[in-house]
Amino acid sequence: MAKRGKGTAHYQSFAKQFRVRIEDATRDLLNEAAIAGAGYAQQNMVANDSIDTGFALNSIHAVLVNGQAVAASSVELTDKQGELVQRTSAGLPAMGDNTSAVGCAASYAIFIEIREPFLFPAIDQVKQDFGGIVQVVRRKRGR
Repeated sequence: MAKRGKGTAHYQSFAKQFRVRIEDATRDLLNEAAIAGAGYAQQNMVANDSIDTGFALNSIHAVLVNGQAVAASSVELTDKQGELVQRTSAGLPAMGDNTSAVGCAASYAIFIEIREPFLFPAIDQVKQDFGGIVQVVRRKRGR
């Protein structure tokens, strides 16, 4: 904004504040999309009846912008047949700037996805609900 007075012009830039507001909104939108995607993936896994021990279902995570990685783990659980089984998680990597993700850390998740897709349909659901996700971010940001 230029200010005029007595032969001098002063210029004040709001570019830095504007850039920060856009970057914050982008981060919030990416995070909300990942959170929604994780929820849809869990719903899809339940709807597909792809749950044996619940380990894969509980290893579905939204990894947020600049968020922490999901650590690898290993646990013994009882399956539907009452057998004790070992379940392992490969973990999920941390995301950097302007990147969020949805993942299933169970080491065998790819086999579930091939048999009864739950992650890829979740991405399609996020795309279809993107307007609603934008509204959630707007409400949270008070706009």
